[in-house]
Amino acid sequence: MRRRRETDSNRDATAASPDLTPLVDVTFQLLVFLLVVNDITARQNEELVLPEAQHATELRPDDATCTVNVLAPTDPADDAAPPRVRVSGRTLDLPDLVDTLRAFADRERDGREPRAPSASAVLIRADAGAPWRHVQLVMQACVDDDVRIVRVQFATRGPATEPSREEARR
Repeated sequence: MRRRRETDSNRDATAASPDLTPLVDVTFQLLVFLLVVNDITARQNEELVLPEAQHATELRPDDATCTVNVLAPTDPADDAAPPRVRVSGRTLDLPDLVDTLRAFADRERDGREPRAPSASAVLIRADAGAPWRHVQLVMQACVDDDVRIVRVQFATRGPATEPSREEARR
């Protein structure tokens, strides 16, 4: 009789335990989703050495922000080289950049006024080795008559943690 009672209590404990298989499945699907989303957002940012800014505030880009990466030239001695610009992993020349920015700006523009400035923003991530004139060309593409994006942000890095040469001398 005693044996029978132990068996009955084991059945009750087994019947009361939940099935964890769906929970494990959902957890793995969530993990895969987060990895894919992280990979997609990382594609917008190129490996650049950003210029240093002494006084900057951190801004978080949103869905209405287009990230434009200005790469350093392959041959720094060539002053006539066109800018190397990448948007969403694609290398663009200036006319293609204007077309891409126009399409992006039209998504956030008031449909009643096609010449109105767009509510979109552009985040310019320029390599520290990129000439300033290349950044200027990207800014000119933003304010093109057909684009009219007036919210432009620049990505920089904070001050170096090492003391500057002047501070080290003191």
